[in-house]
Amino acid sequence: MTASGLRERKKERTRQALYEAATRLFLAQGYTRTTVAEIAAEAGVSVKTLFNHFAGKEDLLLGYRRQRIDVMAHVLADELKNREPDEALARTAEHVIDWVMACPEPSLDVNLAQARLILAEPELRARSLDLLWELERRLAAVLRDAHPTRYDEVAAATVVGGLLGALSAAMRAALERGDSPTELAAAARQAIQR
Repeated sequence: MTASGLRERKKERTRQALYEAATRLFLAQGYTRTTVAEIAAEAGVSVKTLFNHFAGKEDLLLGYRRQRIDVMAHVLADELKNREPDEALARTAEHVIDWVMACPEPSLDVNLAQARLILAEPELRARSLDLLWELERRLAAVLRDAHPTRYDEVAAATVVGGLLGALSAAMRAALERGDSPTELAAAARQAIQR
């Protein structure tokens, strides 16, 4: 393996350790009472190393959710090249579900614990809602760009908002019920089909 390959694997292990440490501390002490220094110490790295990987505590919880916005926008743009909008949106959501289920970072257990923490913390719920609105805006813009004569701003927002609202409500209900990752994915897929 090359030196750059080893470096990348080490970076991934460090990021995973930071995710897991942050999640453990947030669940044990609460999000607001946990400091960046405590997270770094729990992960066995310096505060500087933490900041080399993440902008701060919020990024430890919401960073991958921000990344999913970019992924969904790119996937939707590709899907719209060959499919009708409803099918393209459904396939985009399926792609992201598959990606989250297969993604090693953060692990499914960490991702699930973080999602439950976000539901439990009002500050994080508000920031998560901001991300949902950003996702809706981005996907609606992609849809409008692909079909400018078919969708204006309101029509595109309505179509995208219907799908995202169903997904969000299904995931929230499944999380509150205590579902496993597999059950959460099934709930999300069921929401897509409705």
